[in-house]
Amino acid sequence: MPSDSHGMPGPHDILVYQEYAPETKVSSWKPGFFNSTLPKGITRYITNGADVSIPSENLGFYFSGIHAKDWGPVAAYNGSAGTRAESMMAVKLGNGQDDISWENITLPSAISGRANAELVWIPVSQQGVLAVVGGVVHPEGIYPTGLSASQKEDNTAFRTESVQGLWRRFRFMISRTENGTPPPSLPVMVPEETLTLYRHLQNTTGNIPRQGRTLFCSAVASASDGSSHNIYIYGGYDGQDAEHTPYDDVYILSLPSFTWVKGRVGTTEHGRSGHRCFRVFPDQMLIVGGRFKDPSQCVKGGIVQSLNLNSLDFQTSYRPDSWQEYRVPAVLTHNIGGR
Repeated sequence: MPSDSHGMPGPHDILVYQEYAPETKVSSWKPGFFNSTLPKGITRYITNGADVSIPSENLGFYFSGIHAKDWGPVAAYNGSAGTRAESMMAVKLGNGQDDISWENITLPSAISGRANAELVWIPVSQQGVLAVVGGVVHPEGIYPTGLSASQKEDNTAFRTESVQGLWRRFRFMISRTENGTPPPSLPVMVPEETLTLYRHLQNTTGNIPRQGRTLFCSAVASASDGSSHNIYIYGGYDGQDAEHTPYDDVYILSLPSFTWVKGRVGTTEHGRSGHRCFRVFPDQMLIVGGRFKDPSQCVKGGIVQSLNLNSLDFQTSYRPDSWQEYRVPAVLTHNIGGR
């Protein structure tokens, strides 16, 4: 926030947290915040995008989101940030404060920008692949009077259209190839090449979520033998109506079979949206924050919940000294096999 001694940060001013990593043996690394500057062509004046951090690869990505028409500041949710960003930002971190490289990637025309989606990283190939799940064209939360009829129609069309549908199709988002050609199957990332996006749409089957979903959370867990990679999504709401009761269910999209399975049927009172998920142990996912419809209604069970990824049950307590290796849930093995 601006004050008498500090003005509002500019469009290229960012704050970075640097965590000391003993394995690097770089003595200049110390924990703490420092100021940094974005390069030309990238701005911090963007919101409601989907992000993922990949510490093992020293990479981070921010997919799409919304911004003001003139790319100016977004001071409030007053409808001013109603333009979709048809781009993705990528950042690669090195071994020091000055060793940060940014890239602004324009999305191919076949890939739609959106707000309030989830971006996940799948540990396959050389450096993994990214996938986008959920989101809407027009998030109702940024408009004080709600969505117009045409905006709701846009959201519905975006959700159900066969090529761009959020649930019927699964999108691999990134690839890096040595010769610039699209990969024959899973995208491959080669660190020194220019980042290129290719559309890779894959039909999904199973118990596909039928409603639009935004402001939910996600986590990825892989079978011990690498035979499957399972994307868990929890909660959220339809993104159309502020009075829509948040979801309390858990869906799992399993790769490479691309099969949706409904892992848990929740209760109306326990649902939430706007929360975050963190896989803190192989079999445990913490759910932090969120709200039930509006801020005046407290979420049932508290703002911190722990979901067991093996049993798909919410735990009544969290003990960091009590955990197990990840096992593919029975509901998945019953439908698609695996272990």
